[in-house]
Amino acid sequence: MPIFAQAKKNTMNKKRPEITLLEAVKKSICKRALFMYILLDGYRAYHDMESERHLSMTNISYEDAEKLSDSLHKIMNLDCETNDFLYDKEEHLNGSIEAYNKLQEHLSNFDNRRRKAALAFYKHIYHNFISIHFALGGWMTYPDILISYLSYVCGTSSWQELKDSIIQIDIFKRKREAIDSMYFRKDIQMLEKLFYEIYAKQAKRLTKKSDTSAEMQ
Repeated sequence: MPIFAQAKKNTMNKKRPEITLLEAVKKSICKRALFMYILLDGYRAYHDMESERHLSMTNISYEDAEKLSDSLHKIMNLDCETNDFLYDKEEHLNGSIEAYNKLQEHLSNFDNRRRKAALAFYKHIYHNFISIHFALGGWMTYPDILISYLSYVCGTSSWQELKDSIIQIDIFKRKREAIDSMYFRKDIQMLEKLFYEIYAKQAKRLTKKSDTSAEMQ
């Protein structure tokens, strides 16, 4: 069954027969959804680690913070205050360390090769534009949508509950809002493809390195 296939109105609040997650992941699409959940949930920790690390190294004066606050209010109509941009470096450094520890927990789910690919994947999507929906909070909400999908497949939530989970965070309005599942599907497919491209490139380099070492012996 494709993710988010349309349901009839009279079945939207009904739940599927309950099965275990172990049974669900026998289906390829569920196995892929679980993998992408683990991968993207780890990215949340990576994102927090990098963001907190950068903030711990940021030097900003009260005057600069005041100008930034005024500019954002005038240009984007954001409700922010000067103190929002004054950082406690030690607090952010501790936040970075905490996020690092969470990241290591996530990476422990992978073997060595996938762990290395995951780190390269995280670095790539942190520094490169993926999509407007991913940038507007998809990196935070996509893992939750994937879990909602698996919950629906396992019969512990309804199609309506799954549909309600498909949201993004509007950073300008500072609220969550529904999005078309098409954008989510496209992003997940693109992110999955990107990960395996990185994985394949690393595997190719490793094979080439092994062949070169063998020739030199």
